[in-house]
Amino acid sequence: MQLKVKDKKPLTLSKQQITAHYAIIARHLRQLRHQGREDFINFSGLDIYQKETL
Repeated sequence: MQLKVKDKKPLTLSKQQITAHYAIIARHLRQLRHQGREDFINFSGLDIYQKETL
């Protein structure tokens, strides 16, 4: 089931929360490279929408 955009509302995140999120992703990607991974590594960006609860 797909949610319509109107059923979602944007999250309210501070710059610190966003920075912390991407710092964790960057750390994980560096660890994978250090372990020898050389191919493309896909990751999910920050989902700025959350399902509206009733």
